[in-house]
Order: sequence, then C-alpha cells, then structure tokens
Amino acid sequence: MRRTTNQPVEPISRPARIVPTGVRTLSTVMDEYLVDMRLKQKVLIQQKKLTRWNKQFLDVMGDLEIAEIEPKHGYEYIRKVLADNPDRSNRTIKDYCWGVQNLLKYCVRSGYIETNPFRDLDLKKYGKEAEETYPYTSEEITMIFTHDWNEPDRLLLSIVATTGMRPSEAGNMTWERFNDTEYAGIRYITTTDARW
Repeated sequence: MRRTTNQPVEPISRPARIVPTGVRTLSTVMDEYLVDMRLKQKVLIQQKKLTRWNKQFLDVMGDLEIAEIEPKHGYEYIRKVLADNPDRSNRTIKDYCWGVQNLLKYCVRSGYIETNPFRDLDLKKYGKEAEETYPYTSEEITMIFTHDWNEPDRLLLSIVATTGMRPSEAGNMTWERFNDTEYAGIRYITTTDARW
C-alpha cells in the first residue's frame, strides 16, 4: 500500500462475516441434543434411556460425522451390539435405534442434515423374539408368598404383585415416587416425575 499512495496507511481489522462451524460429529451435537431432549421429555427414566442409548451408539460406532451417517450405519451398529450381546431382544434393539433416531431427528430440525437416515430401518429380524410367559399356578403363588423373604425382597415382591410393575421398574423406583400424604390413608406410587 505504501508504494501506491503518499497518504498514511494503517491496517484495518475486520471480523469475518462467515464463521466456519467445522465438522459436526456426534460428540459436537450431543450436549445441545441432550438439553433439547430434556425440555421435551419430562419423564426422568426416559431421559436417562435416551442419554444412555445415544452414548452407547457413540461408544460402539465412534464419533461419526453427522452428515455422513447413512442407514447402513444403523445396521452396522445393530450387528456390533448383537456380536457382543447375542441375547438382546428385538424390542431392545428397536429401542436402541429409536434413541439414535431421536438424536438424528433433532439434527434434521436444527438443519444439520436433510433427512433422518434411521427413520425406515427394517429391524424385524434382528435380536431374539419375545418369549411367551406363562402365569403362575395357585400353588406356585402360595409357595412364593409363604417363603421367608428378607424385608427388602418382600417389599419388592409386594410392589410387583400389587402394581403389575416389572421387577426392574419396581427396583428402580425412588422414595419420591411413593406417596402416603396427598390422600389420607391411601398409599400409592406415582409414575410421574416427582421433580415437576
């Protein structure tokens, strides 16, 4: 510049108008997805499942670039999960993919990708089929309830028997969900998140 003019010249600093975003990967969108998911998903157990399933996908598949994810990655993910856990049920496999599909749906809404590559995965043949369960006979029920259970196991059994919960659901309950004060003399367990 000094060669082209006799006037004093000073450098000008201008910020770039377009800030490069870099490559969006699973790990770079995970935190913002989890914040968004918690705003919409009010049930704490469901929040934990969605968080766990997406972190599992990241652990199994690596930090994939969002724009590069294709349906083949869903099938590859399921094959890897089943290689390590061949007894996983079809329902569980579908849940795992639904969790990742939820993350990818967020990416579509945020404009990171055009379509959700996990939307139409055909998972009918993956995982074990649900096993048929048979009801207990009266003799078996009597034997179960006459057994000398310790106090925590007896409480768990009573909750399962009276509510119809699965043992894992009853075992994961917190005291905040047990209520014996709102309605005088009536004890109940609420399925709504006690934080709200």
